[in-house]
Amino acid sequence: AVFAKWLAQKDKNIYFAVHAGYLPSNGEALTEVLAHPDMVHNAKYQKLYTCMQQVYSKGSFLHLPHYPNAGETQRSLEYGSKNILRQAHRQYLAEVQAGAEPQAVLDRLVEESYQKLLTYK
Repeated sequence: AVFAKWLAQKDKNIYFAVHAGYLPSNGEALTEVLAHPDMVHNAKYQKLYTCMQQVYSKGSFLHLPHYPNAGETQRSLEYGSKNILRQAHRQYLAEVQAGAEPQAVLDRLVEESYQKLLTYK
């Protein structure tokens, strides 16, 4: 309990989160990190916070409905979306390795993946 209380303090929470690649659990810390993702030195973590900044500013959060199979629905959605994105990643690597122009391949695969995600059941 002492450690959790210490870790939940804004400054400690920011330090831990930006060094470990986690989202801060303290609301003020999260707001600060999302407002200033450049405070993060690790490029991968900086991308995470930049992405989350966009999600928080432009996205909508939906909760699963409360029904008996809600967990299975969530697992299916996660599995399906990961497979769609994994397939697009593999296709991107293969096409670029074969000589295709990277940005054109990326643009096409992003749109194709987006359409697949929209229609996934």
